[in-house]
Amino acid sequence: MPQFERFFTLKNTKQVGFCYLRMANKKHPPKVYRLVLMPNIRVALPLHINTIPFVFGLQRHYIKDEIILDTMEFSDSVQQLQLNTIDVALVPIEMLSQFNSYHIVSNYCLSSQRDMQSIALALQGDISILSTIYYDPRQSVCTLLVNILAKGYWKCNPKLQPLPSNDKIHNLKIGEGILLMDSEAIDTYQKQNCLVDLCAEWKKFTGLPLVMAVWISLKPMPVAFLDKFNNALRFGTSSINQALEENILYTDFQKSKAKRQLHQGISFIFDQEKIVSMKLFQQLQANLNVPEQIQPERKPFAQVNCLTS
Repeated sequence: MPQFERFFTLKNTKQVGFCYLRMANKKHPPKVYRLVLMPNIRVALPLHINTIPFVFGLQRHYIKDEIILDTMEFSDSVQQLQLNTIDVALVPIEMLSQFNSYHIVSNYCLSSQRDMQSIALALQGDISILSTIYYDPRQSVCTLLVNILAKGYWKCNPKLQPLPSNDKIHNLKIGEGILLMDSEAIDTYQKQNCLVDLCAEWKKFTGLPLVMAVWISLKPMPVAFLDKFNNALRFGTSSINQALEENILYTDFQKSKAKRQLHQGISFIFDQEKIVSMKLFQQLQANLNVPEQIQPERKPFAQVNCLTS
């Protein structure tokens, strides 16, 4: 077995390295070898309560040495995927239509298990007379879900409008509603008993859990990476209590609420039932027409007058 005198790196880029090895007896010329180096895979997801287990798993699993983890809003993740500046991202299912093709890279997702109390509609009056729904342009992820439920389940046709000001939240008129994704705002309306949980409404409408976001890439990823990636997500979702205990961004009260939410409100497994639900959502998204076979009988909503007009 020949012995080598030294190892020199002549060129090093993100993907390819070149080096030469000179044999110790110096009778042979140096040989140049081409080494393929694996670049770090860029992963993105938003940072909020529902994603704490994912972040914890990706930061604590040994995959952390092979990825660059970025936290950004969903809309930014979609843009960065399209620009090829990130490789893998957690993307809301209603934003998947922005891609010509994509690969689902994980059997983990964000899905509802029961009433989530994190995506809700506050309203004034009966839902059947809903004429306007306001939403925060910075949190416009679930506007399509509201549109599908309104036309297919609630049998109304409200206009979706950006929230003109924060004051509007406390001054809704009869026939107006507001899409809420903020836990504190949801708590306020819940105490007043004028809140409609959108995940629960989707379940009543279709009989299926609502899938909110899935992990995708726009190009095939190495199988070895996918195995480690899923193991990291499995570790995070099975370590919810530890992830919350070590999180310094939330108070003890917020952590207590988050623990209930993550254990009881969220389902992280992307199983066959979730796949069916996602495909149905995409079908309804494509045409916003609801097939007759999934139109369950709807019980009328009680009159709700809990806000000052």
